[in-house]
Amino acid sequence: MTRRYPFGFHTNLLASIAVTSVAFLSSAACVFFRPAAGGWGLVWSAGFAVGMGGLAYAALWFVEKRGAEQKGESKENLAHLLSSTSQELTLTNLRLIKRVRELRALYDVASLAMAADRTDELVTRTLGHVLDLLDAGRAEFWLWDERQSAFLQHQAFPVQEGASQSPPSPMTQQVIEPWLARLSSGETIRMEKEDAASQLLCPLTGEGNLLGLLIVKGKKSGIFEDEDLRTLSLLSRHLSDFFWNMKLRVEKDQRLRDLTALQDVASVLSSEPGFSATIAKITHIAAKALEADICAFLLYDEKNHELVTQPGAYGLPKAERPEKPEEPHLYKVRVDDPITSSGRVFLTNEPFLSADGQNDYRVNPRTALLWGFRSLMVAPLNVENRCIGVLRVGHRKPNVFTQDHLRLATLIAEEASVIVQNARLYEQVQASVHELKRLNNVKTEFISMVSHELLTPLTTVKGFVSVILSKDAGSLTEQQEKFLTLVNQSVDRLVLLIDDLLDISRIESGRVKIQPASLKIDDLLRQAVADHSSMAEKNKIALESRFEDAIPAVIADPHRIRQVVDNLLTNAIKYTPKGGKVLLSARGSGEEIIVSIRDTGAGIPESERERIFEKFYRMKQTYAHSVRGTGLGLAICKSLVELHGGRIWVDSKLGQGSDFQFALPIQPRTETPESKSPKEVKSG
Repeated sequence: MTRRYPFGFHTNLLASIAVTSVAFLSSAACVFFRPAAGGWGLVWSAGFAVGMGGLAYAALWFVEKRGAEQKGESKENLAHLLSSTSQELTLTNLRLIKRVRELRALYDVASLAMAADRTDELVTRTLGHVLDLLDAGRAEFWLWDERQSAFLQHQAFPVQEGASQSPPSPMTQQVIEPWLARLSSGETIRMEKEDAASQLLCPLTGEGNLLGLLIVKGKKSGIFEDEDLRTLSLLSRHLSDFFWNMKLRVEKDQRLRDLTALQDVASVLSSEPGFSATIAKITHIAAKALEADICAFLLYDEKNHELVTQPGAYGLPKAERPEKPEEPHLYKVRVDDPITSSGRVFLTNEPFLSADGQNDYRVNPRTALLWGFRSLMVAPLNVENRCIGVLRVGHRKPNVFTQDHLRLATLIAEEASVIVQNARLYEQVQASVHELKRLNNVKTEFISMVSHELLTPLTTVKGFVSVILSKDAGSLTEQQEKFLTLVNQSVDRLVLLIDDLLDISRIESGRVKIQPASLKIDDLLRQAVADHSSMAEKNKIALESRFEDAIPAVIADPHRIRQVVDNLLTNAIKYTPKGGKVLLSARGSGEEIIVSIRDTGAGIPESERERIFEKFYRMKQTYAHSVRGTGLGLAICKSLVELHGGRIWVDSKLGQGSDFQFALPIQPRTETPESKSPKEVKSG
């Protein structure tokens, strides 16, 4: 390192060198000239020494004078240096104070931003810090509003004296269109105009979305500098994070409410199958979820090509004149009417949103005034790529619904369309069922009446034919006896047919009386075999029986169970070809007694096994059609067995015969026959 010395040191050094040099030269001259010149040499050397001393003195005087001048200049430089350093320290101190204020403001804003419920205080304090740190005349905070698609002024400082109490007009994106791309990217814009104060536009962004604006106007001392832009950007960053997180929370809560609403709509299907009740529930759920005043379904009437408002609509005003047939809740819309928004949505299958339906040329003004709505949404109802109507949602205030509301309304419409269609089909099916029941009751009453009317003359015919055949009224020729025997057999078949018709009508109307009693099923089956032996012998059928020992008793009506066994045995004998076999057996199986009537007939095709117990059903086999019957016997058997709490079925293979079986519950051990009294059992 080079050592530096003060100016005085260098001056003294030069003076010492000059004096030393003069003395040295004088001494040298005296020594050199004294031997050569004698006395004159000494004189000359003395003069030379005096001259050199004067020269040294002059040199010393010059050096001393120059040192004094440089010393004065050094003092001036030192004073200037001290002044510059003082100014630099002052500016640095000011910058440090400003940075401390800035850090304190950032800490304040960051602390408030952590509290989700202090929005107004956060904005107020931020604007205050902006005015203070940027030395600005005015600061405004504008927040984007989805409903109006514009920026709305949230707060402004200072409040201008004499300003109107009403909020300023919304600021649309067209106003900031020249800077929209830069603002969306997060850049702060500095605007300088000759005829206007300096102004800053600072965006609040979140993942590329423009959330709001901080507008700072009129710097009191000059114009806004880069340092001001940096400070404003730092403060706005906390606001951006706060409002973006708040937007995400709002969206999350809204999604949760949307899912809840859709779940509530879906639950309507299982809770309310009725059409009107379904419509009423869905409209209430949709109105609550969409914060709407009016909600209604308009379904398409194919006959009249109209959309008809369905009963159960939510919030529709009542008619001022009830006698007027066109009440609001019965409002109808022609789908081909070009001025109706509902008709357009139905035809185009595109949802529709209007901020103010009473001032929108796309909305029928008559409907808007009639229903009293301003904001309007219409969503299509689609089922299997076919539009069945529309969902109309309204609010009595303008600018209420946003695209998020329209999205939810569309989702509800998609969910509800299937439910509404199912409810409408259910209503139609119920109406058809009621009509079929009515017709069935008419048919049952008619059959019962006709059967009774036919039974009376047939009884008379049967009686007279029996008398004639007994020859009590006189002798008969062989041919007469043959004809009367045929008549008697036909009357018997007619009586059986009428009995079957009466039985089935009583069962359907619930008038069958069951007389339960303790019944030993094996005794009843043995008697049935004995009674059908002659019929089996006549058809050359081997009729056999097989019973387990000690079959438990059952609680049943002996007459009705015998009727079941007789029908099954008669069918088995009739449908078994000559030389065949019919086996009647019974066995215990857990809590049931199972009775089986097995034959070796042609068998029953699998496709017809489920239908043979239907009323009036006849098998399609050629042999089956050769056997006479009404198709009511098996239907009666099924109904009687089920009235006893039992079940009946058939196992069959083509070419190997059929096995008809029915099961009855075993008599409970704690009950006695005497404890059972006759009762009337009505079929459902």
